[in-house]
Amino acid sequence: MVTKVKAGSNKTETYPKKPSGDKNGPGKPSESKSELVPFIDKISITLNPHPVVAKAIKAAVKKAIGDQTVFEANKHYSKEQDHAKRYYKISRHIACQNSSQRVFFQCEPNGESKAFCRFEFNPEKLGSKALGELHKILKPIFPDGFNYVIQCGRVSKIDIAIDLPNLHMDAFLVLPELATSSIHYRRNGRLETLYIGKPRGTHLTIYDKHKEQLAKKHKPSDCAMVRVEKTLVGPSPEMLKDIADLPNPFAKLRLTYPMSKLTVPPAGTKINYWTMFGDCVRRRGLDPALALLPYDRRIKYRKHFTANTLPIWEPAAIWANWGTMLNKLGLIDQSALP
Repeated sequence: MVTKVKAGSNKTETYPKKPSGDKNGPGKPSESKSELVPFIDKISITLNPHPVVAKAIKAAVKKAIGDQTVFEANKHYSKEQDHAKRYYKISRHIACQNSSQRVFFQCEPNGESKAFCRFEFNPEKLGSKALGELHKILKPIFPDGFNYVIQCGRVSKIDIAIDLPNLHMDAFLVLPELATSSIHYRRNGRLETLYIGKPRGTHLTIYDKHKEQLAKKHKPSDCAMVRVEKTLVGPSPEMLKDIADLPNPFAKLRLTYPMSKLTVPPAGTKINYWTMFGDCVRRRGLDPALALLPYDRRIKYRKHFTANTLPIWEPAAIWANWGTMLNKLGLIDQSALP
């Protein structure tokens, strides 16, 4: 439910200290290090092989799906997967013994507008051992198993997430690079979810992960947790083998202190104006509130918030761990697969 924002609490918030990691992962150099690691929450991969190869794959798939202990036909589908089923003749969940996570697999599109086959799964939950098992399962179907998917697969959609521990949604404000559409979801006057961008396109979602886990009756995290998640539709580079070179999607996102902490206004701003602006931020959100200001004042206020970002939020240092995460997972490194 979308509701108006109520005034935030003045309760003292203890902010997590800036994490300091021991190693800098591959990627662009960063002066500082972070223990926070970006991960892939969901990825969709499509394949359009040569017609001769596609014919052989189709025959192998029809043979392989006879084993319903591996290619499950009756497992519960998510709402998105249930919708996607209509576009393909074959839709199955691939079961790996080393993980409870399933790989959603589709083949033989009903029309020419869809890829020949596609995969959708959560690599973080699947894990490296199950990826190795998936490689073995796919060997009788694809040339060189999952390695073929790595080399020829295109990423049509990817969700990249960062978990911020010991943080609540009302302990910060979100300052995107440019003014854009945003939707705030609240419960009992407290912000739980923030969407920035178009839901069906590339967008940003920031939400209370701990509360989501409790609502879904999943095992909750040991502490308060905020998840920052960027959904990229048609990322560049698009080839799976090249996603280690993906530009930092969080580079220009700023998480700043809330108005309750920024009691001193920008230079030249009267305290009563700053107080009224704070009320507007609490009701609308930072970005929509800034959009109401005259240009010169909006620029001044943006600079003030940019200078007061949370210590834990260092996009460059966090993204430096992207390559290390991919190598440990074995998603694009053939040598990591058995």
